[in-house]
Amino acid sequence: MEDQYSKLFRSITTSTVWMQSDSVRIVWITLLALKDKDGNVWGSVPGLANVARVKRAAVEKALAILEAPDPDSRTKDHDGRRILAIDGGWHVLNHDKYRNTRDNADRSEYERTRKAQQRQQLKEASQMSGTSPDCPGMSANTDTDTDTDTKKKNCRAAALPDWLPRDVWADFVQHRKKLRAAMTPRAEDLTLRKLERFKHRGIDPISCLETSIENGWRGVFEPGGANGKESHKLSAAERVRKRSAERIAEIDAELARRQTDSGAVEPYGRYLRAPLDESVR
Repeated sequence: MEDQYSKLFRSITTSTVWMQSDSVRIVWITLLALKDKDGNVWGSVPGLANVARVKRAAVEKALAILEAPDPDSRTKDHDGRRILAIDGGWHVLNHDKYRNTRDNADRSEYERTRKAQQRQQLKEASQMSGTSPDCPGMSANTDTDTDTDTKKKNCRAAALPDWLPRDVWADFVQHRKKLRAAMTPRAEDLTLRKLERFKHRGIDPISCLETSIENGWRGVFEPGGANGKESHKLSAAERVRKRSAERIAEIDAELARRQTDSGAVEPYGRYLRAPLDESVR
C-alpha cells in the first residue's frame, strides 16, 4: 500500500472535538490519519489503541463519544456523530464533505500554479523570439504610446504546452520572420492546435516543425500518412518543377499527335521545351 497523507483542516481546533480530553483528540486524529479513500478505518479496538498509544479503556470511551450525537457540532448531518461502527472497523461520517472541500481547494491551487507556469513559459518564449510578452505577434519595440488594454484585447497569448520545447518553437517563429510571415496570435494558436492534433495521432510535432524549417515552409504539415506516401504539401520550387514536368508531358503528347514526318514540327517542339527543361533541372 502506498504511503498517503490526510489533509487536516485547521478548523478542527475550533470544533467541539477539540474541547474533549487528550485521549479523545488523539483517537480522533488517529482515525483521520488511518482512513482510506472511502473514509473507512479497518482495525480493532486493541489495534487502534496500539497505534494511538492510548490505553484500551480510553480508546473505548473515545469511540463512544465519537459515535454519540453532538448537538453543538458544526456538521448537522448524522446528528453531529463523527464515526459509525461497521463490520471490520469504523466509517468517518464527514469524510465525503471534507474530501470534496479539499478537492475543490486543491483544484483551485492547481489551476493557479498551471496558469502561472504558462505565463512564465510564454514570457520566456517571447524573449527568445523577440516578441512582446503581452502579444506574441508584436515586436517588443512596439510604440509605448499604444494603449496597453487595446493590445491585450487584439491579441491572445498562446502559451506553449509542456510537450513542445521552447527553443524549437522559437526557431520556428524566427524562421517565419525570415520568410516575412511573422507569427500573429491567431497563427500561433492555429499552429499549436494543429501540432496537438498531430501528437494525438502519434506524429512527432517537433519533427514537423524541424521539417518545415528545413524545407522553407511557412506552415506545419503531416510528414506522411500510415501508407508511407509523401506529403502532398510541396515547396514553391517543387511546385514549379512539378508543373513544368507536367507541361513537358503535354507538349510531347501534342507533338506525337501532330507529327507527320520527322522534320515537320520538331524544331517547334524544341523551342517549347527549352525553358521548361531548364526549370525542371
